[in-house]
Amino acid sequence: MNDTPFGEILEQIREINSKIESRLRERSHAAVICKHGPLILDTLSGKQIRLIHAVRQYLQDKPEGLLLRDLAERIGVTPPSASVMVDTLVKRGFLERSISVDDRRAVRIRLTPLLNEHFDALHQARVIELQHLAENLGEKTLHNWLAVLLQVDAQLTRDLPPAETNLNRESKP
Repeated sequence: MNDTPFGEILEQIREINSKIESRLRERSHAAVICKHGPLILDTLSGKQIRLIHAVRQYLQDKPEGLLLRDLAERIGVTPPSASVMVDTLVKRGFLERSISVDDRRAVRIRLTPLLNEHFDALHQARVIELQHLAENLGEKTLHNWLAVLLQVDAQLTRDLPPAETNLNRESKP
């Protein structure tokens, strides 16, 4: 990455973005732990967390729930493997199964109210951390930050081809 003219700067941006995200996560988690006790997600494996996030992400658009076969596809496992993972999380009170309204043979998977409350608490703690950060940075810095982010978004939206495309073009004779 440091071979490009901007390699060092891009590496610094990547590092600081990672640090900021990590610190915000730590502070949000600490706030939730102080108020509600241990984090539920800390008791789960990486695969279980990916599964829960896949269900949660899907539910944002389709609150009726996610079909098991769709979940398996989303997390890259077989339906029987996904079923075992879901069974474990249902027993632990994190997921619930319900019969599909569209097809009585199909089962839909959703987060339990307990897990939804947990995610809501984490989200609220993150919002509070960002508000505190904004107050400390001040209006001028926030406007500058927003301007840079809007430029990045516009560039990515408008005409910046995927990085892989650029690499492929540069490597051709």
